[in-house]
This record gives sequence, structure tokens and C-alpha cells, in this order.
Amino acid sequence: MHQAYVNGTEYEFAWPKDMVLLEAMEAAGIPANYSCRKGECGSCQVYIEGGASHMRPHDYEPGEGITLACQTLRDDEGPFDVESVF
Repeated sequence: MHQAYVNGTEYEFAWPKDMVLLEAMEAAGIPANYSCRKGECGSCQVYIEGGASHMRPHDYEPGEGITLACQTLRDDEGPFDVESVF
């Protein structure tokens, strides 16, 4: 299981390897921020620590150490800790 921290609340969630992070958070009922789902707006920015992950091609460039939940896929088992930027 992985951990997510949103607005000071801690959640646990499963993250299937073929699912982007935002979809995994939503499937677990985690109130994730998002808007476009295309990697264009930056609404879903998160800090992620743990195992290896990568982002699909996208237009928005997040700051250093930040990833877009709508574009991020995991590369290994983790565990991952995710914290919402907003």
C-alpha cells in the first residue's frame, strides 16, 4: 500500500502499474486536485517519494521535485509517499 497526504489527512491506496497516479487516488476515494487530466494545467501537482516513477509526455512543466498526478506512472513496487502541492 502507498500513502497520500492531502490537506493534512493521510490516506492509504493501491496503485496498479498500468494506472496513472491521479486515477489510483480517485479509485481510493482520495480528494485529489485536478482539472484538465492532460498534463496542461498543473492543478494535480504532487510531491512523490519512494520508488521509481515517470511522467507521460505533457505540456506543463512542474517545479523541481514535483510531478503531475494525471501523467505519472509507477515503474516499481514502491512504496510511494505522495503529498499534494495545493
